Amino acid sequence: SIESHQELMQVINDTDKDAKIDVKGGTIISDKYCLIPSDLRDINQLAANLDKARLDPQAPTFVLMECVMAYLEGEATKKLLRWITHKFDTCALVIYDMVGPNDPFGQQLVLNVQSRGCPLPGIRSFPSVESHLNLMWQGGFDASGTSSMREVYEKYIEAKERERVERIEPLDEFEEWNLIMSHYCISYGVKGNTSLLADSGLPLPYSLT
Repeated sequence: SIESHQELMQVINDTDKDAKIDVKGGTIISDKYCLIPSDLRDINQLAANLDKARLDPQAPTFVLMECVMAYLEGEATKKLLRWITHKFDTCALVIYDMVGPNDPFGQQLVLNVQSRGCPLPGIRSFPSVESHLNLMWQGGFDASGTSSMREVYEKYIEAKERERVERIEPLDEFEEWNLIMSHYCISYGVKGNTSLLADSGLPLPYSLT
């Protein structure tokens, strides 16, 4: 556990008081670090937990949703994004998730996940890169964009870096690689400071349109 590792405790502990660790509840609360599980479908619970963590909604805030949206109903995702843009004065949201459930590869992808007991309602609600972009605009962000991971790899990763990676793990099945990368996308939205993501150095295309 964290409590048995002095190095980890030093990272999360305050200088004048100990962090509050609830192993059963899965929470860590300190002035330096907070870990609080929440049901993202329950906005009231989420808001209460963030208040418990003393999150400052006026501070620039980065929100990352990595393979989260596919597991939520579409209306729950829309509600969550609208709440984010209402809650935070200045924020950036990045979503990495699955798309393309209707072609043969996408159908098999969905079947593989659902066979493990994990339904994917979100991929049906937002099945394309374009639908992810519309979601960002409907969420109330001032600027937004989206790209398939294939596009990110081919256009926004420097050639030298691609060559380095491909030497580490030689790949000859490019057709399968392209299929996989085409079925994931990265979407992003910014509210307040529209240069927020551009200043971060993320390899993302960035546009107000």
